[in-house]
Amino acid sequence: MRVSGVLAALLTATAVAASNKCAPLYQAPSIAPKNPSNAGAPMPVPQPEEAVIDGVVNAIIDVAVEPTPAPVPQEEHHEDVHLAVPEQQEPNPAPVPQQEQEVQPLPIPQPEEPNVPVSQPEVLPQPEPVPQPEILPQPEIIQEPTPSPTPAPAPQPETPSQDLTCSLGNMAGCMILAQTDVPPQVYGQTVEVECLELANYARRHYNPGVFDLKWDPLLAQYAEESAIYAATQGCTHCHTNSGGGTTWGQNLYTSARSCSEAYYGWVTKEAAGQDPYNPDAGHFKNIVGFTMPYRIIGCGSSQINGGATVCNYGL
Repeated sequence: MRVSGVLAALLTATAVAASNKCAPLYQAPSIAPKNPSNAGAPMPVPQPEEAVIDGVVNAIIDVAVEPTPAPVPQEEHHEDVHLAVPEQQEPNPAPVPQQEQEVQPLPIPQPEEPNVPVSQPEVLPQPEPVPQPEILPQPEIIQEPTPSPTPAPAPQPETPSQDLTCSLGNMAGCMILAQTDVPPQVYGQTVEVECLELANYARRHYNPGVFDLKWDPLLAQYAEESAIYAATQGCTHCHTNSGGGTTWGQNLYTSARSCSEAYYGWVTKEAAGQDPYNPDAGHFKNIVGFTMPYRIIGCGSSQINGGATVCNYGL
C-alpha cells in the first residue's frame, strides 16, 4: 500500500510538471524495510528510467515487491512523505443579489402641546339641608267589593207532560203503557176463564173506561176449528170463516197453544211497536176495542204439531 501511495504521488507530480512544460528529475525516497533484522543492510534503490513522451519527461519507477514475511510485532518506523501539491483556487461564487430594502418614511414631527394650566372649578359651599315636615302614615282605606248582581236563572224548557192516553191517534201513549203491562197469571185455567180474563185486563190497561167482553160459545167453537186447521196446515195466515156476516174479527197465533202464550205477541209487543211483522198492531187493536166496538169473544187452541190459538171477536 505504501508503494502505491508513492506511485500516485509521482504520477501527480509528473502531471503537474508536464503542465508547466518543465519536467525536473525526481529521486524517489528510500523506503524503510519492514523487517528490523535487515535494517543494517541498505536495499538497492532502482534508478528511474527517463522516457520522453510528447516532450514531457516521465519518471518510471520499477519497484520490486518482495513477498511480505509473517508480521513480527515490532515497532514500526514510518516516514511521512509530503508532496507539495499546488492548491487549486476555487472560483469566486457569483454575487447573490441583495433584496432592496424599503425606504421607511421619516417620522413627521408632532407639534408639542403647550402646557396650559387648566383652571379648576371653584367649590362652592353646600347649603345646609332644610328640614322636611314629618309625613304621618295615612290610614288604609279598604273598599268593600261591590256585589255583582246575581244573574237570573235561565228559564228551563218545560218538559211536556207525558200523555198516557192510548188511542188510535196516540200510539205513543200505548208504547209508554206497554212498559207497565203485567198480565195476570191465569195459565192452566179453562179456555174461557184464561182467555176472557186476559182480554179484559188488556182493555182496562190500555183503554180504560171501555166495557168488558163477554164469552160467546159459538164464536169459541169456530175459533177451535180454525186453530186445528192452522196447526195442521202449518200456516200463519190461515184465517177461516168464524161466523155469518161481517161483524166479526179474528186473531191467529201459530206456535202458541194457549191465550197466555199468545198474550205477549198480540198485546205487549205490538203496543210497544216492536213487532216488525205487524207494524199496524192489528191484533192489539182488536183486543182493546180500537178497530170495532166488539162486545163478545170466543177462543180455541190446538195442540197439533206446533199448536195454534185463535180468538174471534163480535158485536
